[in-house]
Amino acid sequence: MSEEKDKEEFSFMKEKIKAKPINKKKLLLKVAGTVVLAVLFGVVASFTFVITSPIAEKKYGEKEEIPSVTIPRDDEAAQNPEPEATPTPVPAPSNPPAVIQQTVGIEVEDYRKLYNKLYEVAAGLDKALVTVTAVSSNVDWFNVPYTNQGKGSGVIVAENGIEYMILTDERVLEGAEQIMVTFANDTQVEATVKKIDHNTEIAILSVRMDTLEEDTRNAVEVAVLGNSFQVRKGTPVIAIGSPLGYPDSMSIGMVTSAGNHIATWDANYTMFTTDILGNADGSGVLINLDGDVIGVITQESNDNSSENVVTAYSVSELKSVIEHLSNGLDLAYMGIKGTPVTDEKAEENGMPQGIYIVETALDSPAMNVGIQNGDILVKLGTEEVKDMKDVQNVLLNLSPNQLVTAVVMRPGKDGYKELTYQVTLGVRE
Repeated sequence: MSEEKDKEEFSFMKEKIKAKPINKKKLLLKVAGTVVLAVLFGVVASFTFVITSPIAEKKYGEKEEIPSVTIPRDDEAAQNPEPEATPTPVPAPSNPPAVIQQTVGIEVEDYRKLYNKLYEVAAGLDKALVTVTAVSSNVDWFNVPYTNQGKGSGVIVAENGIEYMILTDERVLEGAEQIMVTFANDTQVEATVKKIDHNTEIAILSVRMDTLEEDTRNAVEVAVLGNSFQVRKGTPVIAIGSPLGYPDSMSIGMVTSAGNHIATWDANYTMFTTDILGNADGSGVLINLDGDVIGVITQESNDNSSENVVTAYSVSELKSVIEHLSNGLDLAYMGIKGTPVTDEKAEENGMPQGIYIVETALDSPAMNVGIQNGDILVKLGTEEVKDMKDVQNVLLNLSPNQLVTAVVMRPGKDGYKELTYQVTLGVRE
C-alpha cells in the first residue's frame, strides 16, 4: 500500500524540457566564421603545398631522371695507319732555277715566342680544369681537432644538362668527408662522388649546374678527349693540372714510349711514358698541341725505371670506362689477368690461340666457378677473344650479376680439353 502511494507521489513530479529558441543571427555568424576559416585553411594549405612540394619531391619523391652521357669512341685503325704511297719521282728539268740559300739563326726571341704559343695551348684548357679539395678531420695526440685538406686536379669531361662530370685521381679523395671543387673563376662548390674505378684509380665527381651562378657556368667548358691512338714516340705533349704534385702547374715535353702496357683485372691499358719530371702525388692530364686530352696522368702505376717521370693512361682506352662512371654505372667484373697467345707461341708450344690466364683474383667470379691459372680463354659470351682488350669490350657491354658463358682450354696429359663455365659477373671495385 505504501509502495503504491510512493509511486503516485513520484509520478506527480514531472519535468518538461522546452527547446531553446534558435538565434538566427548567431547561427549565421557561426556559419560565416566556419566558411572563412575553411577558406583560410585552404589558402594556407595550398601555399604550404606549393612551397614544400618541390623539396619533398626532391627528397622523398621519384628519382630525378638524368640524361645519359655518351662519349664517342676512337677508331683503333689509327693506331697503325697505313703508310702513304710513295710519289713517282719527276725528272729534274735540264736547266734548274737558281736557288738562293740563306742561313737563319734562332734567337732568344724565337724561343720566347715558341713557349708563349705552348702556354696559349695549355691556357686553352683552363676553363675545363678544376682544383679538387678533399676535406677531412682528425684529432692530434692531445685530442685537439684539426682539419686536413688534400688537393689535386680534375678535368671536366662531360655534362648532361643537369650536372658536370669531373675526372680526377682516386687518391686525392682518400678519407674525404667533404669534397670541394674550385672552378676557373675561383668559385668553390661542393661535389659528390659519382663512381670510382679502383682498377684504374680514376674517379668521376658530380657538380650540379643549378648550384652555380650564370657567370660560373659561362666560365666552364668541357674538355675535348682526343684520339690517343695517334700518339707515337716523340709526340710533343703538355702535362697540365698537378703533374708536379701541386695544382695549377704545367710542364712541356714529349712521349718517350707509347708501347708499355699495365695489366689490371679484366683489362690491359696502354701507358705513355714522357721525359717530363713528375711527382709521386702528381695528377692531371696530358694534352697534345691541339689542346686535346690524350692521357690521364697516373703515378701509382710507375715502375722503378720511370718513377721520376710523368706517365699516363691512353685516354682513348679509358673512354668506355669514363662513360660508365659518368652515368653512375657499375663495371662488370670477372677477375682475371692474362696475356695473348700469339700465332708464334701457339705454333711453338702446341697451344690453342686465346688468352693465357696468368692470374685469377681470389674469391672472384672466375675463381668461384673453377677457372684456373694456366687455362686459355678462347670465348666469352658469343665472342672469340684473342687479347684482354677483347675481354674488356665484352664486359663493358654486360652488367654485374649478369650470366656470361666462358669457354677455356685446359692442359692435361692428353692435351687440351675444352671446358665451359657459366660465370655470374660481379662489380669491379
